[in-house]
Amino acid sequence: MRRFAFAVGLITTALAASGCPTQPGSGTAPGTSAPTTSTTSTSTLPTGNRAPLIGAFAASNPTGAVPLTTALTWSISDPDGDPLTCLLDADGDAVVDKTVIGCTSSSVRAATVSSPGAVSASLRVSDGLAEAVALTTVSPSPASGDAFSITLRINGSMTPSQREAFSHAASRWAEVIRGGLPDTVLSVAANACNTGAAAFSGAVDDVMIDATVAPIDGAGDILGQAGPCRLRSTSGLPVYGVMSFDSADVEVLQQDGDFDAVILHEMGHVLGIGTLWSGRGLVGAGSSDPSFSGIVARSGWQDVGGIGNVPVENSGGPGTADSHWREVSLQGELMTGYIDHNDNPLSAITVGACADLGYVVDLAAADPYGRPRLRRGESGISESEALHTQPIVPSGTVPG
Repeated sequence: MRRFAFAVGLITTALAASGCPTQPGSGTAPGTSAPTTSTTSTSTLPTGNRAPLIGAFAASNPTGAVPLTTALTWSISDPDGDPLTCLLDADGDAVVDKTVIGCTSSSVRAATVSSPGAVSASLRVSDGLAEAVALTTVSPSPASGDAFSITLRINGSMTPSQREAFSHAASRWAEVIRGGLPDTVLSVAANACNTGAAAFSGAVDDVMIDATVAPIDGAGDILGQAGPCRLRSTSGLPVYGVMSFDSADVEVLQQDGDFDAVILHEMGHVLGIGTLWSGRGLVGAGSSDPSFSGIVARSGWQDVGGIGNVPVENSGGPGTADSHWREVSLQGELMTGYIDHNDNPLSAITVGACADLGYVVDLAAADPYGRPRLRRGESGISESEALHTQPIVPSGTVPG
């Protein structure tokens, strides 16, 4: 299996293959407390056993337009010190949506409620003999009707298959991100963010990306650059980004069947995955154990057996470290710093990270994903090719 290493920004391909990092990822236990809400608890109590206790049960995002994605958090304990199991019904339909074995107060699970109207999400906590129950209200409102849209401005010459890769990536991200952002007026000069693109002035709904495939320096050196270039002043989310690639390297990626995945990955960076984490959940940047503490992404990580925060890449230098999921922990996931040939699921972890940035998302749009060694039975990377980069720094904001 051939793999490529990613980095954010200006990308150069190394001539020699190298193995992936081998240090294990640990994740950091979440340090935020559960939101406060009113709960109702009941319990059954067999003789000789004390029932578990629920101190709090809350939804992080209890109101908003559908699809409404919310993380469910709780504070629980057992007077007898028994291990606990949590059973969650997130949408009040009396069907258990999530079962958490070895449940603790640090556990978290997220769900997307797709129909408007107040529902009572329930938490049942059991020690195997007795249980406690708590309820919290989630009140989704009707959908806004403003779908998320990515406008592509194609610059220079691009083959139909190359255009299709950009178009498919934009459509895929629009399946994940479901709520539109306020329209805003954007003005950028020619060659903004060193793309060589023409000047632009006009309304944008919701993100505009300048996409370019053009000769740069031939195969094997600079692949290109991708990232957000202008941010909205209110939400801090991107309104304008760039994706520029060397046509010679693109030809190689297409021959290998990896071009579509590269475009989907890099468009994720334009939208803020890995590029806008600072101050929004990135913990321990520059250390040996960085992680992402966003509550919905953390839920996705724990849902596949992870512990604590989502491990973030701790090697690879600027543009790779601190801006991707950690490869040794999430091998094969789309937004690690490496790409697997024809096997790069866009998981609920990444969809959750979009929610943590402030997007309206639908967790049901995530690809199936499991922990790598369970999913593929592999123990490591057979081959990787480094793509070193110089990170792109957004150069301004616009109202919105």
